Amino acid sequence: MVEKNKNYECEITDLTVNGDGVTHVEGYPLFVKGVLPGDKLIIKPTKLNKTYGFAQVAKLLSPSDKRRNSICQSFPKCGGCSLLHYDYMGQLEFKSEFVKSNIQRIGGYKEDDFVYEKIIGADNEYYYRNKAQFPVRNSGKKILCGFYEAKSHNITDCEKCHIQHPVINSAVSLVMNFIRENKITAYNEEGHKGIIRHIYTRYSEENKNLMVVIVTNSEK
Repeated sequence: MVEKNKNYECEITDLTVNGDGVTHVEGYPLFVKGVLPGDKLIIKPTKLNKTYGFAQVAKLLSPSDKRRNSICQSFPKCGGCSLLHYDYMGQLEFKSEFVKSNIQRIGGYKEDDFVYEKIIGADNEYYYRNKAQFPVRNSGKKILCGFYEAKSHNITDCEKCHIQHPVINSAVSLVMNFIRENKITAYNEEGHKGIIRHIYTRYSEENKNLMVVIVTNSEK
């Protein structure tokens, strides 16, 4: 029987749609954040339900051959990405198998009923997104702009996102410099005071047009 807060040695065999690792201890499924298929590690269960549980990494014994160092300093604290430590081919394989599994499991098709073509990967896996919404909040005497941490409204400072188009990153940096230089306040969710709530951006690569919308708590 699996026990809470006890160490277990295991290997990650799969990922969930949210990017959490899947392993089994004594036949009991456990979900682990921040791991990849092929990782061999020691885990410690933190929450046990009747049919599944959650665990955290106690020690990484042997990393997956598809594990890499993330180029983003905000990863994995930032909730915007979950697979930046997975090499690009590994990401494509994971997404391909996920779609194929849904076609069979949800659609009810057998593997011989359809032809599944290989995913065509991007020429550049970074700086491709053309739309983003950046929340803005106060943190002590500093105003932060970035993305929410996973399952929270805490902000990870990230004015340069490695998957957003460089034009968007430049625009956000320009807006934030203006906000700081003019001492414009950020919105506070608890006190319902302050002005700047979000910076919304959209960029057209075809037309080279950029839209920036500043969402405020004030008409002025």
